[in-house]
Formats: sequence, structure tokens, C-alpha cells
Amino acid sequence: MPTRKNIILVLIAFQILIVAGMFVKAYYPIFMGKEVKLAAYGQDPRDLFRGNYSEIRYDFSSFSLDSVKFHGDTSKTFKYGDWLYAELQAQPNGYYKAVAFWENLPEDGKIYLRVTPTNEVKWTPSTQKDYYWAGYANFKAGIESFFANPEKATEIDKLMNRRDSLQGFAKVMIAPNGVGRIKELDFEVIKQ
Repeated sequence: MPTRKNIILVLIAFQILIVAGMFVKAYYPIFMGKEVKLAAYGQDPRDLFRGNYSEIRYDFSSFSLDSVKFHGDTSKTFKYGDWLYAELQAQPNGYYKAVAFWENLPEDGKIYLRVTPTNEVKWTPSTQKDYYWAGYANFKAGIESFFANPEKATEIDKLMNRRDSLQGFAKVMIAPNGVGRIKELDFEVIKQ
């Protein structure tokens, strides 16, 4: 018969395993992923509960559906929580850009970022004509927030708004399953 001490030890070990699992899941893209450079845009909102962070947008965050290819079931309507995969392709300027979306993760060696729509998305020409916003999509990939101390967050906010001379970018590590994590947020001078 298990003693009270053994039960407590098992519960403590179980809690440690849960925390370790959360850590491994969070850092899996950092350790196993491929680094890509994404153009980043945004602002620095303050939130009493979340602290100082920069809210970041990317090229795939909002776009016209007819501007990218879709590989999947065009009769489906995708909602928040449905996972799609944005195929990223290197551009001449060194940044990666979403060039297509896939319903299922293809295994052909390309780089894909797992995203979910924030509005209902359907890739059919008829729905794009029926509703004003139906032709546009908004996506999140879980890499939209970058936490920083108050001074760094203020600096990021100022630099993100200098779009005439600076380009913000995020170095993102993307795991083989499409999950991404921000490794670094930085800026570079735009070549005129």
C-alpha cells in the first residue's frame, strides 16, 4: 500500500514533468528549427496584465486572398483554431515571405509556418464577391508578441515607427512541424 510520503513524491514528480514538458515544447523550435528573417511591423501597446511587449505584424498577418496560392479544400471555411501552413520563400532582400498556404503540412523540404486565421477564411472567388471582407484574411502564428523590459519596449516602439529609414525584422526559428518562435527582434537601415 502506498504511503502518504510516496504519494506526495509522485505528485511532485508529476508537476516537475509537466513544467519540463512545457519548457521543451516552448523551446523546441529554438533548438530544432531553421532560422528565417521576416519583415516585422508594429507598435508597442502597454497592457496592465501582460507587461511591456511589442505587438508585431508580418506580411502574412493581413493580405488579399487572391494574392497567394492555396493548396487544400476550397469548399472549406477555416476559422480561428484551424491550422494552416504558410509556405515561406526567401526573397532577394534576404527576408522570407509567404507565397502559398497549405491545408496540410507538406513534407517536401520547404519552410512552412503554422498559422491560424483570426477571421473566417474561404479561398473561393464566389465568396470574395459576396462580402466586402471575405476577400481578405488575417492570420496569427504565435510570434506576434515580443516581451521586453520597459526601456527596450519603448525603443522598439520608436524604431518600428521609423519606416522611412529603418526596417524591423524578426529572426524566427521554425521547427519541422511549422511552429515558430522569435529568436531576435532587430532593425536595419533601408537602402535608398
